Amino acid sequence: MRDFPVMASPGIRTGWIVSLDRKLMELFLCAKEQIGICGSVVDEHLGWEALRQRESWLPDIREYVGSAFDVLKDWMAGEDRMEWVEPSGGAVCFPRIRLDLQIDMDEFYRTLNEKYDTYVGPGHWFDQDRRFMRIGYAWPTRDELQGGLAGLRGSLDETIIR
Repeated sequence: MRDFPVMASPGIRTGWIVSLDRKLMELFLCAKEQIGICGSVVDEHLGWEALRQRESWLPDIREYVGSAFDVLKDWMAGEDRMEWVEPSGGAVCFPRIRLDLQIDMDEFYRTLNEKYDTYVGPGHWFDQDRRFMRIGYAWPTRDELQGGLAGLRGSLDETIIR
């Protein structure tokens, strides 16, 4: 297995929406017309090439993501200040700092970013409480993932009010 993220296609934006709900489809069409009339021809070509060659690179990606997820699961099992609904797929999770803990969330994110050079998507970006955070675990290298998780632990250590 490689010790670095396998090339994937997260920046390619192609896709379809299928629904029998006419009102919902009309709403999606209105949104699409406000965002962009059509997809990028380059993205569509790259997406096609990725699909065409998926048998050769998908096993490596699955292995890498599974291994990274194991690192994250082990970390979550040992971090009792965090809780989550364990994801059943994908490459991101959305854990939160336990509600019964007193913490200055501004200081938590400031410490996490400035002292530990660790970046997550704070919950308010997703219309959730700031105790939630989006953690992507399949893009960084193993060392970067472990360093980021250590940064989360360090920021929790420093900002939870005892």
